[in-house]
Amino acid sequence: MTKKLDSKIAATRMRDCGADPQEPYENALARWHCKCMTCGADIWPRYANVVSTGQGPCVFCSGKARIPEREAVAAMRAAGLEPQRHYPGLNAPWLCRCLTCGESTDPTLYWARKAKRAACRYCAGIAISPEEAERHMQDAGWDPLTDYPGVTKPWPSRHRVCGVEGQPRLDAIKNAGIRSCGFCSGLIPLTHEAAASVLRDAPPFGGIPLERFRNARTPWRAECLECGNEIRPRIDNIKSGQGICNNCSGGGGYNPAIPGHLYLIWHPAIATAKVGIANSAGRLRGHDRREWVTHKTIGGDGYPIWTTEQAVLRIWRQTHGWPPVVESKQFLPRGGWTETVSLVHSDICTLWDQVVQEASKFGVLL
Repeated sequence: MTKKLDSKIAATRMRDCGADPQEPYENALARWHCKCMTCGADIWPRYANVVSTGQGPCVFCSGKARIPEREAVAAMRAAGLEPQRHYPGLNAPWLCRCLTCGESTDPTLYWARKAKRAACRYCAGIAISPEEAERHMQDAGWDPLTDYPGVTKPWPSRHRVCGVEGQPRLDAIKNAGIRSCGFCSGLIPLTHEAAASVLRDAPPFGGIPLERFRNARTPWRAECLECGNEIRPRIDNIKSGQGICNNCSGGGGYNPAIPGHLYLIWHPAIATAKVGIANSAGRLRGHDRREWVTHKTIGGDGYPIWTTEQAVLRIWRQTHGWPPVVESKQFLPRGGWTETVSLVHSDICTLWDQVVQEASKFGVLL
């Protein structure tokens, strides 16, 4: 007579096959109440079928079980999902609405019963809604150019920092964060077309290249779209927010997009006047430390202030033919000597009258 298998050994072998016994072992052919260690369902497999022949222990996991629709709907609701269609079967996608986030999702009943996290793929972090996907992209500095294609698919977008268009994947964005742009991180060299796009959108008014692009750290010969001057900006400097044209941006420190002020100052040691523009009082304080005397200032919108300065300089240089004072360089270590004129040609009050007259033409109010 064959010796009966030890109950503990039988139970261990069943657990190794994915079934956790809920009652003592009887014999190899008897149905044995167990709980499926995969989906958690109550099952009654035979020891001989599971251990001896290698058959799967759970009819639910195998898809062979027939589950009434009422029971299937109850299981979905217990998982936090409200079915939107009739029950299609254990392993078929079932359209549901998540009772937590409200998104539509289509898990199988098998997945919903065994899921250790949320059965909803959005709540579980497996999927992401288009609105949330766009927020992730914008937080990483990307502005999407098309509708959300999916978490693992290339998404045409423009990088807000450098202006380059790329096709990053959302899963890479979530992992790479602000270094998600290969051009900004230095992982991908800029093409001529991409660099030209950056130059075209650069502050204050953009530029067009006059030669082929070499690299981000080499001065690039270009033309300012506003004044037409030849300029030599670096793409690295543009990406850090620096203006490309000293003539149009007031020496690189003036931003015409925000309010500014125009000033007329003079230096008694060299009898020289200087016109200038700035967005803050810091520029004038620097001139004060070098013994420049402030005659008067006028404030207003950034662009009219800039156009007024350019108009005054045209009168000095083109209408009157007054040259800048080269000797003023020693009193202007940060530049700006090209905006000077000798007081031999005109007194400071007359020069200011010219400023006021030009300012009124561009809507700058005193």
